[in-house]
Amino acid sequence: MTGTTTETVTNTAAGNINLLKIGSTTEETLTYNQANELASAHTTSTFANYAYDLTDQRLEKSPSGSNPILYQYGRAAGELLSENDLHKPSTSCTRTDSGPWIL
Repeated sequence: MTGTTTETVTNTAAGNINLLKIGSTTEETLTYNQANELASAHTTSTFANYAYDLTDQRLEKSPSGSNPILYQYGRAAGELLSENDLHKPSTSCTRTDSGPWIL
């Protein structure tokens, strides 16, 4: 094996990762909202935007070239109950009271 490859990770002033590079190629660029939540992720071929509710839980992921993915949470502990692409027949994952994930 010869040569070396440099991997670069840069951070925002708040400490969030905002750039991933391998060599001189940017692999992913990340942006954050004012609450330091992931707002968007961009690669050379895809991107996604994210939306949150007033309690800072992710409500939606909108990937490029695909349908939005919606997130649902439990009321008591705020745990993630499901992640749904409503345009596909079966993409939901559910979990009940600390039990296993059901796909």
